[in-house]
Amino acid sequence: MNVDYLPAFALKGDLEEMPLPVLIAHILDEKFSGVLRIEAEDSKPWIFFEDGFPAGVHAPKSQDFLGTVLRELNMIDDAAFNESLMEMAKTKKLQGEFLVGTGSLEDEQLERALSLQLARKLSRLFSLSKGTYEFFEDEELPPPMEPIRVNPFALIYNGIKNSYKSDDLKKGLAALIGRSCKVTGKFVERKDLFEFPPDDVADADLLREFRLPQEFVRSTKSGPTSGMMMLLALMYCGMLELEEADFATPIKKGKGAPARQPAARRPAQAATRPTTGARPARPASPGAVSPGPGASAKGKSTVSDELLKKINTKFDQVKIGNHWQVLEVEKDADTNRIKKAFLSLAKVYHPDRVSGAGDEELAHRMDVIFARLNEAHDTLTDPNLRVAYDKKVESRGKGEQRPEEAKFQFGKAMVFFKKRDYVKATEAVRWAVDFDSKKGDYRALKIWLEFLREEEAPILERRIKAKDSLIDVGKAFPDSFLTFKFLAQVSKDLRDDKGYFKALKLAYQCNPNDVDIARELRLLKIRKEKEDKKGWLRKKLKR
Repeated sequence: MNVDYLPAFALKGDLEEMPLPVLIAHILDEKFSGVLRIEAEDSKPWIFFEDGFPAGVHAPKSQDFLGTVLRELNMIDDAAFNESLMEMAKTKKLQGEFLVGTGSLEDEQLERALSLQLARKLSRLFSLSKGTYEFFEDEELPPPMEPIRVNPFALIYNGIKNSYKSDDLKKGLAALIGRSCKVTGKFVERKDLFEFPPDDVADADLLREFRLPQEFVRSTKSGPTSGMMMLLALMYCGMLELEEADFATPIKKGKGAPARQPAARRPAQAATRPTTGARPARPASPGAVSPGPGASAKGKSTVSDELLKKINTKFDQVKIGNHWQVLEVEKDADTNRIKKAFLSLAKVYHPDRVSGAGDEELAHRMDVIFARLNEAHDTLTDPNLRVAYDKKVESRGKGEQRPEEAKFQFGKAMVFFKKRDYVKATEAVRWAVDFDSKKGDYRALKIWLEFLREEEAPILERRIKAKDSLIDVGKAFPDSFLTFKFLAQVSKDLRDDKGYFKALKLAYQCNPNDVDIARELRLLKIRKEKEDKKGWLRKKLKR
């Protein structure tokens, strides 16, 4: 999980530094399979994970018996329960196996009961706050046990609710002191997996905007303790975004609604594609969006690692995400929710927050994000534009390439490249590659720009790296003119005459109308003919 407020995952460690719910969330995020072994309070339980999901447990002190769970679910009566206990004592058969064999239980009922039993056993392990752990990757589940996957998000939430005390909650939430928080887009996508009851769903909706944690827990319908439990579960799952306290929107008492109304509409962005070539207009009216705390005034300012990570993550998302993903809302979100989401995100990603850092590429990335936020807002809050966009997304299909948008971005990249504006050219060509991965010219230009912009490595090392990368692209895309054009240039710089001549010929085959390549190839052939003639004369004179 790419968040600063949680410890990084380690295969071995201490439960005080890496609480069990955080471990479960990390293992899910990494999609690990294996066994997590714990030593705590004179007990040695273990949890089996399959592709990141908890799928088995050994809890020696557990009192969560299968028969008890089956009776609670009204799946068996007392007679079947007692008969199964007697049979277990005689034959050592598994209780579930016996009940299914006698027709007292269906296979689906058994699986549901085993899943609930497993979740209960796992949930009780959350009380282990002191001890050590070690994860053994690829260790198998011992027979006769079979893996039964448990929903990890509901497990974390219910485990905290059932096992955490007030001191545990306060300790876990210490990272939120003096900060404001809101849920991330990841929560919007996966909120149903927490299996919140209705009141908790309403409470979670308050976190769609930045809130002060203490104000949020006082405003929850379920009470402050439940509010703290929800915050901790979201935090441990990496689904909270933190900012400075001044980002927070107050909550109206008794209504669960923000005190401030959405700001006035900004001038609409006219683009239907990412406007990477120019900075978006900055709102200036009193009701418009203003940058959050930390925006620079005069002189250079530093950008925190936390904000830098957010910008890079969000930038990668807006390149390929649809408007709902960019604004981190559901597809059926109403206009009011869209406006609130825009206001919250616009504070975080306002270009003025990095304008004084002196980092041109970072400023450009922030401009791109802000432009995409404006574009998404203006489209989804206009009923006609929203309907048209919805149809466009559906017709395009999930994961489909977008060659027209890629072509547009590549054209912009070439314009910036010729102007020697390598920062903007790099940004535009990255969009092109993401939108259409089947064009060798896009990849070649991206490699060449990276070569031109890299300054830390020695020039010889950079040239060799660029040459190797271009050769790989040439193998995959033998009709890519730019690949062989750039390969010819770097081969010439490396004094690789043979490679230079070969790359020129391939470039000419791809595009015989390029004047520069044709002239260079012609000059090279003339020089080669003169050298061959001189060599013939020398041989003649020696005779």
